[in-house]
Amino acid sequence: MNEHHCSESVMGDVSQYQKTDKLQKALYLISETANLALNLDELYPAIHKIIGELIPAENLFFALYNEVTDTVHFPYYIDEIVKNPIQRQGKRGLTEYVIKTGQPLLVSPSVYAELLEQDKVEKTGVPAIDWMGVPLKTAQGKVIGVLAVQTYAEGIRYEQMDKEILTFVSTQVAMVVERKRAEEALREREEQYRVIVEQSHDGIYIYSEDKIVYANDKLCALLGVKSQNIDTINLLNYIHFEDKIRIENYIGQQTNNEKILPAIEARIINTQNQLKVIELNLTKIVYKGKSAFIGVVSDITERKAAEKLQNALYLISETIHSSTDLEKMYISLQRIIGELIRAENFFIAIYDENSDTVHFPYHVDEKDVNPGTRENGRGLTNYVIKTGQPLCVSQADHARMIREGKVDKSGAICVNWLGVPLKTAKNEVFGVLGVKTYKESIPYSQKDKDILSFVSNQVAMVIRRKQDEIRLQYLSFRDSLSGLYNRRYFEEEMRRMDKRREGSVGLIILDVDGLKLVNDIFGHDCGDIQLINVAKLLTGCFRERDVIARIGGDEYAILLHDADIPTVKAVCERVQKRILVGNLENNPPLSLSIGFAVSDDPSTPMRELFKQADNNMYREKLSHGQNARSAIVQTMMKLLEDRDFITEGHGDRVEKIVVDLAQKYELSEEKMANLRLFAQFHDVGKVGILNNILLKPGVLTMEEMQEMRGHSEIGHRIARSSPDLLPIADFILKHHEWWDGTGYPLGLTGTEIPLECRILAIADAYDAMTSDRPYRRAMSHETAIEELKSYAGVQFDPELIEKFIK
Repeated sequence: MNEHHCSESVMGDVSQYQKTDKLQKALYLISETANLALNLDELYPAIHKIIGELIPAENLFFALYNEVTDTVHFPYYIDEIVKNPIQRQGKRGLTEYVIKTGQPLLVSPSVYAELLEQDKVEKTGVPAIDWMGVPLKTAQGKVIGVLAVQTYAEGIRYEQMDKEILTFVSTQVAMVVERKRAEEALREREEQYRVIVEQSHDGIYIYSEDKIVYANDKLCALLGVKSQNIDTINLLNYIHFEDKIRIENYIGQQTNNEKILPAIEARIINTQNQLKVIELNLTKIVYKGKSAFIGVVSDITERKAAEKLQNALYLISETIHSSTDLEKMYISLQRIIGELIRAENFFIAIYDENSDTVHFPYHVDEKDVNPGTRENGRGLTNYVIKTGQPLCVSQADHARMIREGKVDKSGAICVNWLGVPLKTAKNEVFGVLGVKTYKESIPYSQKDKDILSFVSNQVAMVIRRKQDEIRLQYLSFRDSLSGLYNRRYFEEEMRRMDKRREGSVGLIILDVDGLKLVNDIFGHDCGDIQLINVAKLLTGCFRERDVIARIGGDEYAILLHDADIPTVKAVCERVQKRILVGNLENNPPLSLSIGFAVSDDPSTPMRELFKQADNNMYREKLSHGQNARSAIVQTMMKLLEDRDFITEGHGDRVEKIVVDLAQKYELSEEKMANLRLFAQFHDVGKVGILNNILLKPGVLTMEEMQEMRGHSEIGHRIARSSPDLLPIADFILKHHEWWDGTGYPLGLTGTEIPLECRILAIADAYDAMTSDRPYRRAMSHETAIEELKSYAGVQFDPELIEKFIK
């Protein structure tokens, strides 16, 4: 090449050189190379070889300019000294100078020094002996890069002719590089589109000339067809029959409408008979010169299932507000769950841990009856309660579990049974939510089990909240002790009856006689039992639609709809007869004062009727209330005898002592009689003290002592309720007062204490000391006397002590 470069025989000007076969051949080869090269990586070295046949080009590179990023990229760089800079930005080298000026440049060492001195360029890389570069321009004259050669040998220099030759071929080079870049960009975009289409989660197809001409693998998989058969497929054949008309209309609208319509949802059934929900989006296009559609089919089955599940959870949550009772709520739950899985046969079982029973408050079954309440046995429901795990069994699975002894046969045998536990927030099983099928064609899947398990948490929460709501509502209208309606509910019923337009109403008021006395003598537990017994008695005497309520501590009321005077009177007599029969066993006896009123005039206010019945009840109470208290006291006396406070002789001994001592004061016969009675019943209040305190063998605690001291007040209340004991009621209250004022319950001193109480105090103390007690043996007479003397002026009247000793 050097000989050629230096030869005198070379044509004198470039125009002659352009006409040579060599140059024309180079242009032809460049064009052919562009056609044959698969990509730019093959094109660049081929062009390098061709140019090397025209000028010295051992060192040659292509530089491409990116105007957007202002960077220069070197896709091809052959240099014997300098490595490929690959890419650079913000430099002012010779390459960047050619790009900036858009003019060819031949640089010798002197020219390079001049350019540096003028600050037109900056040093980059290793300086060459000669550097020659020409701009690569598009047909529009836009610089897209630089084609450059350089030499590092003094014997190889570039001349003006070389620059003109390189400039001449650069036009062809720029054209083929730009074309090849466009081809590569097109291939890259096509590859990107192909990857996007093939890897898309959506089915994509092109529909032209009444057939699918292209479909990606996703659409084929969605329809369950082979890709080679896609051109024979009609998508409408897979659309669910209920949705087909909608889809046909949608396609028709897209055909006749220039605007892109929103996507449409539909159901398809593929070749595997699977039901899928799709979203279809059609866009009108031109394909191979003809009108066509590109369709995007999105499988939204999972999304719709999730939406349906989320909606179900919302609806389940809403049932607690929309359902007035549990029965209606259970019906709603079956309907909601039936939208997710097959639930024609549906049940809810509630487990009661206290009674170890399973109750079926809701049970819908085409072949089996509601088992009601049963013991927690060994059926499938009980198995779920026991394990706390979801269970899905086929008929064969059920038979195997029976053989293995895991469960027992119960109820009708179904084809598939699915049950999941209902759990509290503390993860405690309180029931089972179950479905079953008797059809072979409807088996339950793992997905069904997952769905039912998922919604069971919400169902459990809703059931518990509804149970709590009903329980609270029940408690708000019910008396906690008797279970009857409370005063609040009764008053609401009265207000409702005030609004009636016709019909008669009866109102009965009952009061438990002597309840306070029962509480004082026998304790509040005994009083509560009486109140419960009254509730049971009334429930058994009245109709189910009658409103029976406990409206006060010892007061009951009954509202009777459509009742006349004979009816109400008869039921009151029935109540009294039941009391008489019950009192053969009741201890203490039960007594009720009853009053009633009846009105057939809707304009009569219920408050007025209540007042009439209440007045009638108090009238009856006045007539026999004392008899009731006397009966209670008689029962108490019997209890006192049973406790051996009388029959042991304590009362008789005390009576003898107090009589002997009292005779020294010449009391009247009436006072002596009261004193004898006082001696016998001074400790009557001890019937209200628990046996574990009263008969305790050891020393009493402070709390027990305080309880024991309450017997004088209990005795006082008892005596005031009995005409026989009323004269000594005050003595019973004060018989534990001390001379120095440290006694109880009033803290009286000296002669403030009745004489009868001061006499009894000495007699009672002496008999107590000289008698055996549960916690000690009896003292001798002498020891007891010394003890009495030591407490003279403290506990006892000192004057009485002296008289007693004498």
